Amino acid sequence: MKPDSRISAYLRGEEFSNGAAIHIYSRKEVFKEKFQLIEEIVRDKKILHIGCCDHLPLIDLKIRHHTWLHARLCEWCQKCIGIDINRKGIDYLINSMGYIDVFCMDITNTPEKFILEENWDYFVL
Repeated sequence: MKPDSRISAYLRGEEFSNGAAIHIYSRKEVFKEKFQLIEEIVRDKKILHIGCCDHLPLIDLKIRHHTWLHARLCEWCQKCIGIDINRKGIDYLINSMGYIDVFCMDITNTPEKFILEENWDYFVL
């Protein structure tokens, strides 16, 4: 598999796009639509979604278009906990969107006890 040469700038955080198309060249592999692939992997699993907020100005638009990943994960998974360092984003999800299983924390520091005690099937980053 050979990634498109433009991907390096995104991986280094030099570029940002909400809808960049990155082409991956392969001879034998069949690529599925992103949500279809993720759904197949996490269906009925317990997951921790790190970076659940996305970009605050885009959440409502993505919800309307059914493309906000955290909402989709909550539909598919047995248990889905959202973690993000974005306080405004987490407050918005709780106060405006009614999500209760989202938490503002830096997972690289000491995570909350309930995170450490659960047997998670997957972390979605």
